Amino acid sequence: MKKVIVALLLAMCIVSSGALAWIFPIPEPAPEMPIVIPGPRPPEPPKPPEGFPYERPDWVDNIFDRFRARMEYFVPKGAIELVEKNPVTWEIVEGGAHGYLKLFRGSAMFAKGYRLEPETEYTLIYYGDETHNNQYPYATCIGSSVSDEDGKLLIMAHYDYSDMVNDGIDQKFWVVLSNDLDCGLGRFTTWNPTEYLFETETI
Repeated sequence: MKKVIVALLLAMCIVSSGALAWIFPIPEPAPEMPIVIPGPRPPEPPKPPEGFPYERPDWVDNIFDRFRARMEYFVPKGAIELVEKNPVTWEIVEGGAHGYLKLFRGSAMFAKGYRLEPETEYTLIYYGDETHNNQYPYATCIGSSVSDEDGKLLIMAHYDYSDMVNDGIDQKFWVVLSNDLDCGLGRFTTWNPTEYLFETETI
């Protein structure tokens, strides 16, 4: 009887081990990775042909030139406050018309004005010309524009002021009524200083 029981137990162990092996198989060992020996370096890329990079076409240069010219408006070099003045004492009128003139790289400049006469044409001038500086009635017209219904004004123009910066002479820039000028002759035809914006600094 004992021999039968032992035999049965052995048979059960054999069957159990086989079932476990079937349910949880033993993984096979991973294959060994081959050893890679570095070979020679790849050949150098071919050199570009002579004359590379190729010359840029003229039309591309024209686009860049136009872009640089427009960018002059966004690189200011200085600003001058413009104000209404009492023509008797030449003192600033408190609460009067005012604005400023901004100078940019190259020859670009623009003037802004506030509290001016609404819907009226104004001109930015240099008070003088090539042979007369700060002398009435000479005026060099630079640019003109019309104020809006609120009396706000914007004049954008170009004027080569580079020689004025270090010449030791005080040059004045004003915003005046266009009807008071003859830009063809470069002169004032009428004098209405209570309607102008005058400089607070000279160039």
